[in-house]
Amino acid sequence: MKNYILIIYPLLLCVTAFYKARLSPRGEVSLQFLSSGQAGQIRAAACICIILHHLTQQLTSYGSVFQGPITFFNYAGFLFTGIFFFFSGYGLITSLHTKKDYLITFPWRRFPSVLLPFWITNLLLLLASRPWSMLKGDLPGTLRDLFGLTLVNSNGWFIVEIVLFYLFFYLLFRWSRHPDVSLFLLCLTAGILICYSFFQGHDPGNNIHWFRGEWWYNSTIIFVMGLLCARFRRPVTDFCRKHLRLLLFLTPLLYVCIFGISIWAVIRFGYYNMGSPAGRRGALFTLLTQMLSCFFFTSFLLLLNMKITLHSRILTYLNGISLELFLIHGSFVSLFRNIRMAPLLRYAVVLSVSIGCASLLSPPIKWIVRLVTSFLHNRLYRETPAYHTLESELARQKREKRLRLLRIAV
Repeated sequence: MKNYILIIYPLLLCVTAFYKARLSPRGEVSLQFLSSGQAGQIRAAACICIILHHLTQQLTSYGSVFQGPITFFNYAGFLFTGIFFFFSGYGLITSLHTKKDYLITFPWRRFPSVLLPFWITNLLLLLASRPWSMLKGDLPGTLRDLFGLTLVNSNGWFIVEIVLFYLFFYLLFRWSRHPDVSLFLLCLTAGILICYSFFQGHDPGNNIHWFRGEWWYNSTIIFVMGLLCARFRRPVTDFCRKHLRLLLFLTPLLYVCIFGISIWAVIRFGYYNMGSPAGRRGALFTLLTQMLSCFFFTSFLLLLNMKITLHSRILTYLNGISLELFLIHGSFVSLFRNIRMAPLLRYAVVLSVSIGCASLLSPPIKWIVRLVTSFLHNRLYRETPAYHTLESELARQKREKRLRLLRIAV
């Protein structure tokens, strides 16, 4: 019997997302389009969809058993990962243009906010899965697992990749006087990474290595899309505003068509047969269809956000715990794999337990991140020329204020 009832979960997500949403007046664009609040709510919805994707992979045996409309999520995980890539790229360039001293403070503000949750969840997974072996076993191996050089958390691949992009972004923009050249080189770096990962193929056996498997690269191109949308925001926004009706008709149509072709390509070709020229051609065709469908899917969501402003308190809350939720939910998907229960209940249990656990973990993790960030800021920022310039400016302002008061008194 097909599990048509499972469609209730994406429907509930849609209700949660669009409840109290506001439609912009005719001819106008939402004032909050691509704001941090809107981006956070979209990311939170994407995070829930990624959990549905992993649960559906398990239910359908990776698409081999049709289970009703929910089967869509088996093939759609890369679409939702693309949302995270887009806002990561968009946020980097937007912050670069709007925040003073962004590059100076970038290393000790951005890297700990991503790496510390990753390392803490790795530690918790190691303590939960093999506590005694951590004490008695191979210390170098344990450290590799802890710091992500080997992935005990298969979802940690995204952290590895985004940290590498952050590193390249910092190096390219920090030491270059030509931002557009740096942007081009960063986009080129993403393209090289896609090509390298493509020819790496899949992991042998059950191992989990860096840049092995199509999930490492089939949505990476959307990071470049985010970079370029931030750099050329004004002309892109003006073009979309001018042709909004046409684009709202074309982008979902193109997405549906190309996504359908990508599903056929995954089934017909896939990425496994990389040992022959025909297999590589088939894998390349599969990759191109997935990248295109990801592009049109992301474009459609952004165009909707031009007209619809989200006001979901639930998604706002989930955005605050989204990183922890992304990192830990896979453990619960695996934990309940061998426990017999109805699929409807399994989805509910994994979602609720994952959100509950992320809610408990997020406050202490964020406290640790703030503590480390503050420590590094106090130790490192004081050594930079920008800090001394700022201190000199503040001292000058104090002197001028004292002189004004003295003149008034005299």
